Amino acid sequence: DEVEIEWQHRLWRYGPNFDPKAKGGIWHKDTCPFGINGALPENSVMFTIVYILYTENLDGPTAGTRVKDDDGTSISLPCVAGEGNVIRSGESDSDAFFHSGPLNIRKLDQSRPAYRVMLQ
Repeated sequence: DEVEIEWQHRLWRYGPNFDPKAKGGIWHKDTCPFGINGALPENSVMFTIVYILYTENLDGPTAGTRVKDDDGTSISLPCVAGEGNVIRSGESDSDAFFHSGPLNIRKLDQSRPAYRVMLQ
């Protein structure tokens, strides 16, 4: 048997300011860029990697990607520069859970800009 690995990446930057009224991203599973109409190809699995490249002036616990189990339990994953999280994704994968951006990302010092830069 052979294993084929396909890669796609995006660079995301949050900042320099955050809307204090914002309540996070939308719960979703990622669309597969290599499938048909976003669905996973047969006999495949998709993973999403959120690798934090840089942070500045962030309240760390408010800045992580969130994940949610089928029972509705949600947590925020760590947001630490130089570290990453790997989650199973794929919108047609019934075993993958939903994820979202930070619920209410905040600055440590409101008078300075803040950034969260990640590779996904």
